[in-house]
Amino acid sequence: MTEDRRAMLPAFDYYGNLPLGIHRARAEEVIERFANGSPERAALGQELREFFDWSRRAGVRRLILSGAFVTDQLAPDTVGVIILPRDDLPRGEPPFNEQLFLWRSVRADWALDDDELEHLALTDQKMHDYQRLEGVVEVTLEQEENKP
Repeated sequence: MTEDRRAMLPAFDYYGNLPLGIHRARAEEVIERFANGSPERAALGQELREFFDWSRRAGVRRLILSGAFVTDQLAPDTVGVIILPRDDLPRGEPPFNEQLFLWRSVRADWALDDDELEHLALTDQKMHDYQRLEGVVEVTLEQEENKP
């Protein structure tokens, strides 16, 4: 029997947040779930598609999304990301800071290791709704099936 590795994001809680924790999802699921419902979400979704592509090519090892984008807020204006790079980042790609003009709504923090990434994801993120901690989404950046 093979295990279904597809992650399913949980429902929002009463306050419009994901339950506290790190929830895994494929990039396509993130776009499907969060990049619709308003022009602002659609625009953020387009930026994230491009950012996810750069992240794959550049060698990002782990990527967390946080903030209003991963809540039920109708018109978020930014996406918080926490990036854990591989040792060889950016693998021939332009560095992140040279790409900022492409992703004006992406607000990035960088982690040095897995422990710091998880600490940032679970404790240092903004609390948008009456100081309630929110869940975050770890995006799996697997290569497309037909690419090497």
